[in-house]
Amino acid sequence: MSQDDVPVPIPNLKAPQYFFVLSDSKLSHLHDEARKGLVKLIQDDEMAPYYASLPPMKPALLDATALSTIQASNSTNLENLDKALASAYDTEGESEISDALRARANYLTKIGDKEKSVEAQKLAMEKTPGLGARIDIVLTLVRIGFFFADQDIIKIYTKKAELLVEEGGDWDRRNRLKVYSGMQLLSIRQFERAANLFIDALPTFTASELLDYNDFVTLTVIAGTLVLKRVDLKKKIISSPEVNQVLPDIPSLANFTKSLYDSEYAKFFVSLAAMEQTQLLPSRLLSPHARYYVREMRILAYAQILESYRSLTLQSMSTAFGVGIDFIDNDLQKFISSGRLNCTIDKVHGIVETNRPSSKNAQYETVVRQGDLLLNSVQSRMYGIVFTTLHKSPSTGPRDNGHLKVFTLQIHLCKMPWINGFETNDVRFETSLTGDGSDAMNFDCDYSAATVILYTDEDLRGHGMTFTIGRGTEVVVAAIKQVAERLMGKETEKLFQDMGKTWDLLMGDAQLRWIGPEKGVIHLATAAVGNALWDMYARSRQKPLWKLIVDMTPEEFVRSTTFRYITDVIKPAEALEMLHKLESSKAERESRVRDIGRVLYPAYITSAGWLRYDDRKVAALTRAAIASGFTHFKMKVGANFEDDQRRARLIRSILNDPKSFPADYQPPPATTLEGKNAGPTGCVLMMDANQVWDVEEAIEYMKGLADAKPWQATSSTS
Repeated sequence: MSQDDVPVPIPNLKAPQYFFVLSDSKLSHLHDEARKGLVKLIQDDEMAPYYASLPPMKPALLDATALSTIQASNSTNLENLDKALASAYDTEGESEISDALRARANYLTKIGDKEKSVEAQKLAMEKTPGLGARIDIVLTLVRIGFFFADQDIIKIYTKKAELLVEEGGDWDRRNRLKVYSGMQLLSIRQFERAANLFIDALPTFTASELLDYNDFVTLTVIAGTLVLKRVDLKKKIISSPEVNQVLPDIPSLANFTKSLYDSEYAKFFVSLAAMEQTQLLPSRLLSPHARYYVREMRILAYAQILESYRSLTLQSMSTAFGVGIDFIDNDLQKFISSGRLNCTIDKVHGIVETNRPSSKNAQYETVVRQGDLLLNSVQSRMYGIVFTTLHKSPSTGPRDNGHLKVFTLQIHLCKMPWINGFETNDVRFETSLTGDGSDAMNFDCDYSAATVILYTDEDLRGHGMTFTIGRGTEVVVAAIKQVAERLMGKETEKLFQDMGKTWDLLMGDAQLRWIGPEKGVIHLATAAVGNALWDMYARSRQKPLWKLIVDMTPEEFVRSTTFRYITDVIKPAEALEMLHKLESSKAERESRVRDIGRVLYPAYITSAGWLRYDDRKVAALTRAAIASGFTHFKMKVGANFEDDQRRARLIRSILNDPKSFPADYQPPPATTLEGKNAGPTGCVLMMDANQVWDVEEAIEYMKGLADAKPWQATSSTS
């Protein structure tokens, strides 16, 4: 790579890091330095667009004169770049055009104009012929993603970079991509994969456009200390010359890893606390994972000391860790109850007793336990982690005439995936501008979703979401993070084996239950996490979710249901009996539903009857729905009686008019319309008030709409 090809740090990722520090009142001791650093960067890189995207701060980072100067410089430079580009198109060749496009894209990237820089970089990539140059552009797009914390951009272009590098990227770009990929993995809490990439890149680090070398080593040590085995920790971190070169500049880092390795637990706890305050919480990248990281490191230290003893007193543990007995007692109890530590506490005698078997016995018991689980489930689940091979025994001589055949069964047990990270997103659409989704209770809603992706230590993942309508989605996202934490470290197969218990696990946080759990924000959050887990379950079996459920045995289906609060109506044994009675006809019923779905699966449509649509739009959408084959229609009511009456009569007049239908239209069978108040064309009208009325009001209101012949009024009251 020539000197001209060396990437420059644009956009400069120190800017959002400084702003992150300034935005956190708990980091006030760092505010002065962060403020000075941010102001200098904005001025040096002329970042007027980025400055405009920041929320107002008091006092302002820049005065009006300084901002005007930067904006004027932006305008002048962009004008010159546009002229150079126009000239290249007029008089130069493809190489010069590519250079002009890249220069313009890089300037927009440098000044922090997100939308324009992304589009400019994409255009430059299209016009750039060289593979190496295109990889550099893609990595710049990844940096833009990191700068604006846009996970979609980061994921899309990290994957794009991987594909381009596989086409023939040089050694330097391959090495830099490891650092980019590791950063992306750290951002979604996949510490093990990130650590492996960082350690590979450690001796030949060149990605200084992304982060400083000292910061890179810090991330490598933080990730490696959590996930590496003791032998590897010594070899790859503690004895690494690259790490040791940096440690004098970051003493807390040296004490942190070395004290854990040397079993100096009191020193380690002090270092862990210092690490949290100096490296985790102030880091824009690591701060969201600080609580998780500190918890996992405590578990690691406890497990390490317990590894060496059959039993030891709480007093000796508290002395070893330099904390009080009550702290050790409470901390151990928390991790024991969640299955993270193999020990018990004898409260009477104040002794911690390990119930960890010897390593050989542990391996044996693990194999037996996994074998039992897999053999019990393989017939019904057909999960691809058990492979069987049949071998004919060698000939035993003349007596072996082909009648005697001895076979051996080989079972290969594979490690089960476990959940090790998650990612959330707040997705909103401005449907309030057009009236889409409007009803009497939710008049100006913005259809939105709080989404979550659950990650494992393998490629298996699960996607889930819960529906929201705008403001408050950020609250649901915050709750999702709390609920998803309960799945961290759990083996997927153990969760899948009893989804009813898994639901109880998600709902079982003693403190979160106070603001939930089967209602409100916590319930919405748990729905998203539960959906993601079910999606992961279906993906693991390589089936759509409906097929996964259809193929369940009665026992699996009942285990997948939590019967809390409903046993007065139906008990597990009763549900099991009902399912067994219907088991013989399940295949026939599935086939019938598939056949119906191939033609036209019964459904109704609401999109023609949203409350804020004007009459012209209602009429047009009603006719379009008829043309699509719908015969059941729902309209929203409850805000204004005169409007509702007019709209209902309009929809009914279209539904009753044979001219609204195709020439070959056939009404639904009369047997399917009984009691539905259908009109002469067989169309059914329903109404929905979204709980806006009281009971008596609902009755009187619907009497006034009776001439439109509605079948039902759903959600009339709460």
